[in-house]
Amino acid sequence: PPIPGAGDTVVLHRGIYTSSGGGAWPYELLRLPNVDGGYAYAQWFPPRTTAATPTIVVAEPYAGIDWTGEAVDQRWALRGNGCFPDTDGPDYMPSVPPNLPSSICYEKFTPDFVGISNEIYLRNNFGVLTVFGRFYAGGSVWNDVQDMVAGLQFLATQSNVDTARIGVLGTSWGGFETIYGAAYAPAHALPAAVAAVAPVIDFEQWVRFVDNDIPTFTNATIRPQYDAFYEPYLRRLFVTTGGRPGSAGANYSRVTAAALAPRLRSKFLIAHDDGDTILPIATSTSFVAANPAQTQGFWYQQSDTPIDYNTNILTHGPVGAASVYPPAYSFALGFLFTAIGHGGQALIVPYGDADFSVFFANIHKYRMKTRVGWVVPRLLELCDARVIMYDLTSGSSMPIRSGPELLAMKINAAWNSPVVDVATVCNQLATSGLPP
Repeated sequence: PPIPGAGDTVVLHRGIYTSSGGGAWPYELLRLPNVDGGYAYAQWFPPRTTAATPTIVVAEPYAGIDWTGEAVDQRWALRGNGCFPDTDGPDYMPSVPPNLPSSICYEKFTPDFVGISNEIYLRNNFGVLTVFGRFYAGGSVWNDVQDMVAGLQFLATQSNVDTARIGVLGTSWGGFETIYGAAYAPAHALPAAVAAVAPVIDFEQWVRFVDNDIPTFTNATIRPQYDAFYEPYLRRLFVTTGGRPGSAGANYSRVTAAALAPRLRSKFLIAHDDGDTILPIATSTSFVAANPAQTQGFWYQQSDTPIDYNTNILTHGPVGAASVYPPAYSFALGFLFTAIGHGGQALIVPYGDADFSVFFANIHKYRMKTRVGWVVPRLLELCDARVIMYDLTSGSSMPIRSGPELLAMKINAAWNSPVVDVATVCNQLATSGLPP
């Protein structure tokens, strides 16, 4: 289809986000043409310079917005935050077996809240585009992909966006949107780097997990929770595929790992926790193993034993959990920022000090039991001279450290021995990997 131009974008509102920490950033609320029909919606913080600037795209599949002018958004905004029947979802049914409500959760994102969420990118002087998937509004898997494509196409119309330096970030359903959005991105707005945390990648593989593995769960309390959780997602998928794999008329040719492989033109980081009970880590590890030239993995081991689905709640695992800031995101941002940042640009990477201590202690613990070489490239990104590590811990005595300083401190503490120092840690990692 023809590529929408700048004149096809409608600015619905202009405002200014003022940070409590100082600083103000103008933003625009956008209605973007979706090449498959209809519209996508986004909040745009343009670069505060006329020069071509690196830009971050954030996938927000669930965020609620009330400024589109569409009745569905107004209706959900009036409900307030919480979990409600999925009344606007495709083929909605009031209940699913065994008579649990078919519901989804809604949280309103005001423009200022989006500003708070994106402040780390703004303070790095990136342009920031947040694309709203509006899961509550119904739609389909393919519509979510095209929402991301619409956002990337918009960036190509902005003269102060460096389209060779676009980074994309998303988690879970947003992780699926980032990977597929990049795979189907127009050549003139192709992301340089994509970070996806606990993403859905192969939908056929995922449905087979739901259909074949979940029925083996024996816990009478947990099993229905899984059934109810997946049901709204399956309905949105079946709008795109026509049904379950193998059913009459079903077509998964656009939504499998095999379909993605020839379309991978960006560099991808896939982060996944082996404690993930929502999306098995095997869906990510197999994808990275099959596409080593374009993808890298971040595999965080939490346990010595396989997941017991009969005792674990639905969770993406501790890789995304933290007391201050999830380590997975610190490393994901290190990957993105060093890939898209200009040569002399300072790159502020957030972290939580205690969370990093736990992370490195686990790396040391499993160093003796499994391969953890996947972490070394992420540590080397923090050795980049442009990187500034910023501790988000309230009252931190030393909130700003260099990457080598932080790495040496955490490795030595986890190894309980002075195995590296600031001057040697990066060379040690580059030449020999983690200390023995």
